[in-house]
Amino acid sequence: MFGKEDEKSLYGEQKKSRPKLEDAIAENLRDTEQKNALDFCEFLRANSMSPRWTAANAWRAIYKKEVVCYIRIHGTARSHNLTDNEWHIDFGKYDRKYDQAVSGLKEAAWANIKPCTKCGTCAPGGYALILGKEFENVCHSYVVIKNPDGDNMSYALKLAEAIKDFVQGREAKMLRR
Repeated sequence: MFGKEDEKSLYGEQKKSRPKLEDAIAENLRDTEQKNALDFCEFLRANSMSPRWTAANAWRAIYKKEVVCYIRIHGTARSHNLTDNEWHIDFGKYDRKYDQAVSGLKEAAWANIKPCTKCGTCAPGGYALILGKEFENVCHSYVVIKNPDGDNMSYALKLAEAIKDFVQGREAKMLRR
C-alpha cells in the first residue's frame, strides 16, 4: 500500500531529480502496461509534445506552451485511484472542437468519461456533452483513460493529435494577422 507519507517522500525526491517519464515507467509498470505507456511516451516525443515532470509520478505533455494531457503512474496522489501497475492519461475537459478527429471512436470516448468520486473539493460532478451523448455527475477532468490499449489507445493518440493540431492552427492564425 502506498500511503500519504510515501507520496510526500516520493514528491520530495522527484522534485530534486525531475525524472524522465520513461524511467518512471520502467520502474513502476510491467508487461503490457509498461509497453503501452512507453509507446505513448514515444508518440508524444516524436510529435513535439514532450512530457515534463509536474508532481509525484505525474507528468504533463506540453505542445507550444499548451498542456495536451497529464500522464500519471501508480504512486501519484491517492485521489487518482491508481494501484500497482496502473497508469492513466488525463486529457482534462473535453472540447467539442475535437469531435471530428475522434468521431470514429465514440465508444472509446464514452467509456473513458470519468464520473465524480468526490475525491476533492470540486464535488459535485457536472454535466458534459461528449460526441452527442449527455453525461451527468462528470469529474472536472472529463476524459481519463486508465491503462489504455486497443481502441482506447487509438482514441488517446487521436485526441492528442487533435489538441496539437488545434494549437498549431490557432498559432498559424495569429501569425497571419
